[in-house]
Amino acid sequence: LFLAQDVQAIFPELVAQSTNQKGEKGYLSINYGGFGVLAIKAIQEQQTEIEVLKKENEALRAKFESLETRLQKLENR
Repeated sequence: LFLAQDVQAIFPELVAQSTNQKGEKGYLSINYGGFGVLAIKAIQEQQTEIEVLKKENEALRAKFESLETRLQKLENR
């Protein structure tokens, strides 16, 4: 469970506030269903970042192997 005040600071769109008959502000409530949408979006963003990092890692490995080969050739002279 979350505190509505804490959620409101980060995801105000997931928090609603009731009003009484006089129009005074009442209790805060959380739309827990909205967290699913946020979780899916976060997973998609993470997957994009993972793909970028995989490509970067592959390029760095190739560069490392190239430099290692060059170093071995220099040392064998």
